[in-house]
Amino acid sequence: MFRPYARGNASTSSGGGGRITDRVAKVSGESGLTFAKKVAIVAEAFAKPVAFHDCSGPVTLAVSTHLAMACPNVVEQEITRGFYYGWYHECVDQLPRLENGFIRPPEGHGLGLSLAADILTRPDAILRTTEA
Repeated sequence: MFRPYARGNASTSSGGGGRITDRVAKVSGESGLTFAKKVAIVAEAFAKPVAFHDCSGPVTLAVSTHLAMACPNVVEQEITRGFYYGWYHECVDQLPRLENGFIRPPEGHGLGLSLAADILTRPDAILRTTEA
């Protein structure tokens, strides 16, 4: 499934002639953490770099940062500066640290962060629940 993309033999809609030069994986959405890790492993086997995408929240950024630390071929961890310096801080008690152009995972157990105490009771919170 991944090999044609790693080799650059897959047809893509990006107009790259079947070559994917930058492998960007996201740990949120349909892809998930396991898929992102597999992309990184296959890319590494073909001596290709990989980057993890962040655009969906501070927990995703923390997960991506931890995964990046475990993958030797990660060239960057994408962040959305407007979100990182904006609303991300309203949702969690700490974020991955940015130091001298590098990102570091939060210290502590698990992901190293906790949701803000008022995250569920904020006036702007939207809660969606399903019944099993």
